[in-house]
Amino acid sequence: LRPTDRIIVVVVSRLVYRKGVDLLRDVIPEVCRRFENVDFLIAGDGNRTIDIEEVRESHQLQHRVRMLGPIPHHRVREVLCQGHIFLNCSLTEAFCMAIVEAVATGLLVVATNVGGVPEILPEEAVILKPPTAEALVEGIGEALGRVHQVDVNRFHQIVREAYSWDDVAARTERVYQKIRRQGKHPMIRRLFNVYNLGDISGKLYCAL
Repeated sequence: LRPTDRIIVVVVSRLVYRKGVDLLRDVIPEVCRRFENVDFLIAGDGNRTIDIEEVRESHQLQHRVRMLGPIPHHRVREVLCQGHIFLNCSLTEAFCMAIVEAVATGLLVVATNVGGVPEILPEEAVILKPPTAEALVEGIGEALGRVHQVDVNRFHQIVREAYSWDDVAARTERVYQKIRRQGKHPMIRRLFNVYNLGDISGKLYCAL
């Protein structure tokens, strides 16, 4: 499904501010200007969809930026399989399942190093950059130099090992063990923590 004569950057995301649509809006024309063999495939919608449509029109990139609109989750893998690089522009992210799905499908990821994203997968599968358009364009340039060396089976194995139920259970058990070792705080310590919640609210909670 992946073309051999073009590099496809896939974006599967809600097109809203929190997901970095302002960054994406600036990244697309610059990447298309610098790299003539790179196209974009974008799935998703949101209240900032018009921004991407305007960029595509104003820079005459209709033939290089394909917008699919919203897609059901069962079609995500189908879209991912058409690409080589997955781009995540989020400004804040606790855990990005889309990145995991992309790597499992064999895509090299370029992502902002925000929130929990740096903890999700190893460096061989993810290129992390600060949340700026310039940094993300640079990240895509780095990915272009690596994308043809990607071992799809290896990427799939990374995800299978990192997110097996056994591994998730082991991580959960370690968290509970850590909490258990810490034990309960003495009452005075707990009151002190509550007291410091705020100049007014902390004192009210303690009184209650």
